[in-house]
Amino acid sequence: MPTSQGIDMRDKLVELGVTHEFTLYENEGHGWTGANGIDTWNKLKIFIQTHLE
Repeated sequence: MPTSQGIDMRDKLVELGVTHEFTLYENEGHGWTGANGIDTWNKLKIFIQTHLE
C-alpha cells in the first residue's frame, strides 16, 4: 500500500482510539523478508499476546 494510505489509516485509528501499532518500513513492498519481515512478525506476536490473549 502506498505510504500515504498507511499514514491515513494510522491517523484514523488514532482518531477513533483504536489500539494499534504503526511501523513504517521505507521502500518495502508486499511480501517483505529479511530483518524487516522478522521485525514485523515479532511485533505482531507481542501485540497479539498483549492485546488479544
